[in-house]
Amino acid sequence: MCREAREAGLRSDDAAERFVGAELEGGHWLKPLKDSSDYSAMESARRLIEAYVAAKEALGAERPVWFAVRGAVWRPFDVREEAEALFFGAARR
Repeated sequence: MCREAREAGLRSDDAAERFVGAELEGGHWLKPLKDSSDYSAMESARRLIEAYVAAKEALGAERPVWFAVRGAVWRPFDVREEAEALFFGAARR
């Protein structure tokens, strides 16, 4: 997904460059070039967001996988429980 996002970003850069070049030269095909540039930019952003979400999901799986590999018991992260342990010590656990 990261590779696809990068490739979409490069396509977006190319489309924007073609549009700006045509605009500077006073080209007649500005509307289609602008539409292509806009589409490429949106596609690039969409793919970047998808890659980010996939990376966060993989990172979220890291903790339970780490426990499983070591044969340890995994408990879901509980914010309240962790805050109590932090503020009041592990004795409250």
